[in-house]
Amino acid sequence: MELFGNIAVITGAASGIGYITAHALYLAGAFVYVTDIDERRGREAFEQLRKYGNCLQTLNFVQMDVTDTQSITKAAGTILDACGSVDILVNTVGWEQEAKSAGKNGNSVTHHDTGPAHVSHAFLPSMMNKHKGKIINVTCDFEIPKEAHETIQTWANRGAMVHTEELADEMAQHGINVNCICISSLHRSFHDAREKMRLTNTSSTSPANSEVPAGIAEVTLLFAGDASNDMTGQTLQLNYP
Repeated sequence: MELFGNIAVITGAASGIGYITAHALYLAGAFVYVTDIDERRGREAFEQLRKYGNCLQTLNFVQMDVTDTQSITKAAGTILDACGSVDILVNTVGWEQEAKSAGKNGNSVTHHDTGPAHVSHAFLPSMMNKHKGKIINVTCDFEIPKEAHETIQTWANRGAMVHTEELADEMAQHGINVNCICISSLHRSFHDAREKMRLTNTSSTSPANSEVPAGIAEVTLLFAGDASNDMTGQTLQLNYP
């Protein structure tokens, strides 16, 4: 129960990496807010996770679409009105979104990775008031087989790392740690499995049987706990063959 008393918010927690992360933090004693764009699946995940808790633990679900700033503001308001502050924020979705706007010459310009940044900034004031907080960004970096003589490194991966480093520098004086977990694979099979998890309601199955590698949850717990108090702006790469 290392995280007992800590309030954690996890985005994309209805399935896949987000669900496994919520499960790990909940078992570690945190008060967990499950958030997801899909309310039905989010509530199913909430009901599934509740089976693993006890009378000392608290769990809740709040609908949030990380591609919609109004939804983020509304969800953050709901959570902060209820608990006053947040100690841990895990961004597991939104790095691959694209927001288009008009450039100087009227042409369409694409901006990447805005969702997690908006989510982080929605909860940062409460962390700054306490001079304490942990933000964990989770992204993926996939490469196709070497014989294809090409490496695919997504904007999602780059955006997560840049956001992590810049926010970590800005928030260090406020006692807030910002770190990143980058999941890498040399083969598209891992990416295909991740897509399957995204499309399948993983919350209806036991976390032990999930296709999400257990190491992701373990690293998240490391970054969320006191052991990482002196670590910020770091990206820990997890490689799966």
